[in-house]
Amino acid sequence: MTSQAYLFLVIGVCVLGAAYQTQTGWLYIMGAMSLGLVLLSWAGAWWNRRGTIARVLPPVPGYAGGTVSFPVAVERIALGPALGLQVLVPAGERIPRWIYRGHLVPAGWANQPLPPVSVGKRQAVELPLTAPCRGEFPLPTFHLQSAFPLGLVALTRPVTAEGRYLVFPVGPALQEVPWLAATVREQGLDQRFAPGHGTSPRGVREYRSGDAWRQVHWRTTARLGKPYIKETEREQGEALTIYLDMRPEIHTAATVEHLVQVATSLMDYLVGAGREVALATQPEATPKDEGGAQTRQLAWLARVNPATGAGLPQAVAGAILLSPAYVAGWQRWASFFVYCPGDAANAMDATAFCPVGMPIPEALGQQARA
Repeated sequence: MTSQAYLFLVIGVCVLGAAYQTQTGWLYIMGAMSLGLVLLSWAGAWWNRRGTIARVLPPVPGYAGGTVSFPVAVERIALGPALGLQVLVPAGERIPRWIYRGHLVPAGWANQPLPPVSVGKRQAVELPLTAPCRGEFPLPTFHLQSAFPLGLVALTRPVTAEGRYLVFPVGPALQEVPWLAATVREQGLDQRFAPGHGTSPRGVREYRSGDAWRQVHWRTTARLGKPYIKETEREQGEALTIYLDMRPEIHTAATVEHLVQVATSLMDYLVGAGREVALATQPEATPKDEGGAQTRQLAWLARVNPATGAGLPQAVAGAILLSPAYVAGWQRWASFFVYCPGDAANAMDATAFCPVGMPIPEALGQQARA
């Protein structure tokens, strides 16, 4: 019960006691009305909650530091519409088990009111919550609350759901990475995918204003009765591999998250420049099929953690090695070595030096050290 309901309950009991002592009729009426309001609130909240089903749906992955919107579907299966419902999400305070609650929504909880739900109908709402650090997390426990008709008594029911949701990592945007561009050119890895006129067939699409008529695919045009254009692409260069050295003996919690941020920034930079990017670590892992290529890679980065077992892999052409510990002889298999220690240790002959705490764009934007 809320503080208002508790007040009505105390007033009703006191007034009925006074009516019994004085045998005054109007006091009986006032006391019964006060208690009746509390009883009516409890009965209405119970009826609304009784015939309502709520389900939590999988949310769209969010980004660290942003929000994740959790869809909740509420369906009415009992007689009469459901009014005064809302969905709550815990955030630092549990619902008190005792009768007095104080407020309909506990301090710090997120809530989303629902419009009236008719019998046999379904209403869906989304609750935006602050996304935690990158990773994969179990769905939180939601609560369906009914406070109809007067908001004096609120009855809640937990809504649990099996499943997990992803939070993608976020790395700061990189403007220029001169050491990466220079070495790519030197090693002949600067060919990249570029849609447009080229020699490799890509497919056909409908004609759009401005397309050259020499690109018309006449066979498809004749078959479908409207103009279609041949799409081609330029040559695609060799993929660059971003290798995260995740040996547990060289990591702390800070270096793990820092390494993931550096990898995310480099991946976004290379993809924006039209490069094909692959990710790897110990043991060898391939991003699962969860949508487009970049979505798979972000999901992989969200889950990656220090691994056990094998050390560094065999030679990889065009590899970018990220490690919080110096790797002797890295030139034998990696084209680049980004040294990411937990402090400002000597970078030695690493290609780039990016310790924990140093701004990533500033560190990666410097000229090569080796």
